[in-house]
Amino acid sequence: MLGYEGITAGSESVALMGEFNGVDLGDSDASRDSSVESVVLRLESSEIQLLFYLTAQQYQAVAFQQYQAGQYQEALASYDQAIKLQPDYHQVWYSRGALLCDFLRQYQEALASFDQAIKLQPDHYNAWNSRGIVLGKLGQYQEALASLDKAIKLQPDDYNAWGIRGAVLSDLGQYQEALASLDKAIKLQPDDYNAWGNRGSVLERLGQYQEALASVDQAIKLQPDDYQAWNNRGIVLSDLGQYQEALASYDQAIKLQPDFYLAWANRGIVLRDLGQYQEALASLDKAIKLQPDHYIAWANRGIVLRDLGQYQEALASVDQAIKLQPDSHQAWNQRGALLSDDFRQYQEALASLDQALKLQPDDYQAWKNRGITAGKIFNYDPFVQHLFVSHFRLEVSNAPQELIPSLEANDWEQHLTQFQASLRTST
Repeated sequence: MLGYEGITAGSESVALMGEFNGVDLGDSDASRDSSVESVVLRLESSEIQLLFYLTAQQYQAVAFQQYQAGQYQEALASYDQAIKLQPDYHQVWYSRGALLCDFLRQYQEALASFDQAIKLQPDHYNAWNSRGIVLGKLGQYQEALASLDKAIKLQPDDYNAWGIRGAVLSDLGQYQEALASLDKAIKLQPDDYNAWGNRGSVLERLGQYQEALASVDQAIKLQPDDYQAWNNRGIVLSDLGQYQEALASYDQAIKLQPDFYLAWANRGIVLRDLGQYQEALASLDKAIKLQPDHYIAWANRGIVLRDLGQYQEALASVDQAIKLQPDSHQAWNQRGALLSDDFRQYQEALASLDQALKLQPDDYQAWKNRGITAGKIFNYDPFVQHLFVSHFRLEVSNAPQELIPSLEANDWEQHLTQFQASLRTST
């Protein structure tokens, strides 16, 4: 039986736990503008209708009230009217960007608004901070980092900027630097539950599971309703092999946020670890229903279907994972193992395993599966058994040098001996 390398949905935990703090909508002075008291407003058909002409400042105040009422499109229109009256009003440009980023999810347009606010007021550190947030949401992490560094230069004690900086550094894979930024945020604001949660995610990436659990627990202590923290707690507990406790954490995340697809996917993974395959399949199906392009759920669905002996459906799920994420070396490895073990399509299996190794040259599981599959191509012919042994040794010698100790640690000679024994048994 070829080994399957499970894919965990935890790979996205940092980005999700790192959901950036909301941007303040407008400077507080606008919401307290006494002049707005003289404006007569009437609510009709969920729209605020103005009874006489307003100034730019009054339009900003009206927009803030509309935002508080959840009337986001109307608020945007009021901000646009304020800008029409006073194009150089940097506070309105900033507030407009915040609305577009936090509530309307129009990130490119939000970025343009923040850029305009900065052009008008270059030392507006909130605009630099918010610009970093929206660039992070757009996946432009280096540019996001530069904006956050500018915000911190302008306001060194802004714990929120330090925390977001840590999340962005984590997205860049710079975990030690991310940890340092998050520690700075916590030093400045010990009650920042987002920073504690992100700190736990970074420590999980660094393999420091007990410390990660302590950080996530602190985040939950500060904010018990943080469903993302409960999800990440489940990930860390899974890393520690505490599957029942992990399941309870995922269930709590789902209770708090029933449509949180990552928690459903992680729940399916841990149920598979517990041997509850039908329940695992149901959870993964739920994750896919909520997020059809979540390739990790599709890949793990393939693993569970294989466990259930539904090989055609398993292959279809793995193929869908690859379609969604062609660069997933784990999915290519799983495809190769499935084709080799359960379909005996060795040439196609070998092609999939080669693709896995092309994407990730130090994937030990793919190297091992490739060696075994190459041996099967020889059809157990007694003469070529010797060739297979030589071929397998050649595979090991061709592996990246830094992988050789890992191969030795995983007893590849023992795997080879067992394979030779199986050949003798089958002939």
